[in-house]
Amino acid sequence: MKIIVKVALVGFFMVIYMPTQAQLLVGVKAGFQMSKIGYNDKDYYDEHSVSFKPGYNAGAVLNYKVSNTFSLHTELFFSAKGKVEKKKQYDVKNVVAYHYIDLPLLLRVSHHGKIKQQRVEYYFNTGPSFSYWLGGRGKLRSGELEEYMNAEGMRYSIKFKDDDGDYGSSLYVNEPNRLQMELNLGGGLIFDMARGQKLMVDMRYAFGIGQTFLGTKAGGTFGLVAYHDNLEGVNHVISVSAGYLFEIDVRRMLKKGKIR
Repeated sequence: MKIIVKVALVGFFMVIYMPTQAQLLVGVKAGFQMSKIGYNDKDYYDEHSVSFKPGYNAGAVLNYKVSNTFSLHTELFFSAKGKVEKKKQYDVKNVVAYHYIDLPLLLRVSHHGKIKQQRVEYYFNTGPSFSYWLGGRGKLRSGELEEYMNAEGMRYSIKFKDDDGDYGSSLYVNEPNRLQMELNLGGGLIFDMARGQKLMVDMRYAFGIGQTFLGTKAGGTFGLVAYHDNLEGVNHVISVSAGYLFEIDVRRMLKKGKIR
């Protein structure tokens, strides 16, 4: 944790003290991702199977290039994470999508080359990201709990409060940890296009670190339904995204006097 914070601080000092050497890349991104929950209690897997759930991400990108090799990369995007979970000995299946706003702060190391005369930047990213849990929706199906749901299962939304009696349509999380932290590892390619435009293809693996669980072990309750959702775990996310970027040469703008 301390190392990650130090990397982030170094990146910010690079931005502050080296403005005349910088180039900016700004743009948008969107992509596909697979995610699941990694639980703190390893014995939990004896009774439950947890698999990846498809999701997506979309948002804005900013890359601050200090040199041809190093840059500070950040994004602000909406992310749909989640899980597919089954209880092995009983007919219970829980499929849920968690909605987040993510803010990664990454240190990027790049190498420049060519693919068939096409200029390409190869890069590696690492650093922390901060995720704010907005809510989510899910579907619970169970032959053991038929008295609380129909044959298709129970669709529910996540509420960050104590049980208010809205049974059959809500998952109550009364002790949520809505601000979570992840470590990102990955890399990708940036292809040069005409007039400072670029195409970015990014691949990334992110996983929760420290004690930044979603909540407590019995933190999710459905009210009358005799089933609790275990929230004592962290997100694991594998993502592939594409971004459209354009370049801003800060040095040239400074020389022309457009930024004072």
